[in-house]
Amino acid sequence: MRQYKTVPVSFPNMGGDRLSGRLELPVEGKPTHFGIFAHCFTCGKDFFAPSKVSKALAAHGVAMLRFDFTGLGESKGSFADSTFSTSLGDILSAAKFLRNNYAAPSLLVGHSMGGAAALAASSDLDDIEAVAVIGSPCDPAHVLRHFKDHEQMIERAGAIELNVAGREYVLKKSFFDDLDNHDVEQDTRNFGGAVFVFHAPDDDMVSFKKAETIYERFGTGFLIRMEGASHMLDQREDAAKIADILAGWLQEGKQPDAKTA
Repeated sequence: MRQYKTVPVSFPNMGGDRLSGRLELPVEGKPTHFGIFAHCFTCGKDFFAPSKVSKALAAHGVAMLRFDFTGLGESKGSFADSTFSTSLGDILSAAKFLRNNYAAPSLLVGHSMGGAAALAASSDLDDIEAVAVIGSPCDPAHVLRHFKDHEQMIERAGAIELNVAGREYVLKKSFFDDLDNHDVEQDTRNFGGAVFVFHAPDDDMVSFKKAETIYERFGTGFLIRMEGASHMLDQREDAAKIADILAGWLQEGKQPDAKTA
């Protein structure tokens, strides 16, 4: 018997475009907490990490809203016109939807670039008790390393086409310019909650050193080594481990065995 139920939802982003989401709720009893999952760059709400982690948390009684960022998946709007700033706005819009219809979120979870966005959004949400990042860079500018060979084209044409997993995306110069306006370390200077950093030691897309940098920024954090996990977190037991740790801390104050597990 499933221990969660999935409710389709939608809500407007700050520009008025409808964002598509799934609210994972426990089957029995009221949720103890509500949270938001921010997916990775060009991913979506139905990828393994947002889907499995959210469902595993719901089975523990923590309701989770996973959604597609603007222009991705089933969400409306233009991905070509999106930036890191609009991603932050999408997270704040998701929080507003929960606050108005259910309860204010107390947990933010982000995967890869979604983790950087979750961290940056945390200081603008007063009720957040914890942020969890999974395989995440310490700064959104990390993504620029993928485009070093395209800098002249971006300057000349004002945009580039990007092929990810067989799908074509357009990134405008405004996307890259916007990254220069964000410093996650500064954005999180007022966040006083707990930070959980989940990262595989041999992650081949985001170095483990990035996880150590995030961990060292906070005096109230935990660094959890995800031995054997892939960057895309495509094993069910890894999602279950993350859910066990987060639900245990939120509901019972149960901390990982050590600062670095």
